[in-house]
Amino acid sequence: MPSPPSVDGSESPLSFDEADAMSLLMSDIAEQLRQSKLSGAKTSQMLKLLAQVSSHVAKLTDENRRLSMKLIKVMEESKSLVSPSEAVPAGGVQPPDDGVVPARNKNVILLGPRLGEDERGSPITEQSYKDVLTRMNRRLDSNEDPIKIRGVWRTKFGVAYDLQNRAQSARLRSLAEEEGLFFKMGSKLNPEVSIRLPDGSTEGATIDSVGETLRRYNADIIGEDGSGLKVRRVAGKNVYVELSPVAYRNMTRQGGGLFFTNSFLRCRDYVYIRQCFNCGEVHNSRIPYCEPGGSPKCTGCGRDGHLLRNCPNRDIPRSERSCLVCGIQGHSCLSKECPKLAALIAAKEKLVDRGGASLPRMSQ
Repeated sequence: MPSPPSVDGSESPLSFDEADAMSLLMSDIAEQLRQSKLSGAKTSQMLKLLAQVSSHVAKLTDENRRLSMKLIKVMEESKSLVSPSEAVPAGGVQPPDDGVVPARNKNVILLGPRLGEDERGSPITEQSYKDVLTRMNRRLDSNEDPIKIRGVWRTKFGVAYDLQNRAQSARLRSLAEEEGLFFKMGSKLNPEVSIRLPDGSTEGATIDSVGETLRRYNADIIGEDGSGLKVRRVAGKNVYVELSPVAYRNMTRQGGGLFFTNSFLRCRDYVYIRQCFNCGEVHNSRIPYCEPGGSPKCTGCGRDGHLLRNCPNRDIPRSERSCLVCGIQGHSCLSKECPKLAALIAAKEKLVDRGGASLPRMSQ
């Protein structure tokens, strides 16, 4: 009988037949020791050691058998999810190592289940992922004209398909629509910029009022209908604006800023990572995304029992602040010094399509 496969893919150190043969060999050695002319104490000591070795070999063999059966079960379950439709052909493009879809790739489609308002922002379950994959595989297998897929991989919210060209992407999108799935082109993530309002303009400033003023004075940049601009957040003087790739490119060509009444406001690139007000983690602040259990954590000092807006430790030195994202002391979870947050920003940066233009980068 050949050796069963081990968990890491290498040959098993001991097959079942080899283990049986070793057990017989040890029994023979034990019998020879009993018949030898060694002293009784020496023979007893060697027999005791031999019994320990035999017991250890038996345990290893049993563990190897259990792991082999578990591996076979996992392989069978995985095989049921794989169809010719999702296999990556020889020479095809494999999924990126970090699971991030490059913005330059115009032929990647992200598919997932349609979620309710209270479900958005949370990763889908393993069962939901399998359901999306199974439904799309069924559609692809029954399609008379095969769709050429270069790669398939899992994402936080569903499945990413890398197609050969735009025509193939359009066909897969139609199948997803027929299945009632949520879909999004992998390259469509609009850039955001930050601007600072001039003195005297912050009183009563809201998302609607600032957006209306920006659209009125920048029609040549964002389009007459104003669809190329959307104000995302207003925080005092700081305003965060989402632009379409075309509007962003037009803005960089006209001085790198936006007009606001009688002022020209310089824009800086901004990549937004949503962080929870209650605990600092990277998720939505609302239930069910965050349930602090009555003990909020401050995103400023990192201590329990209060929020940033009423933090009593605003003046403590940086060395005494604790990060709620990476757990390292010496910076807050809102700081660009957090390595985990910096990695998330860099990953999201790959998704942004700025139309080939660029501006000076603003730190989070």
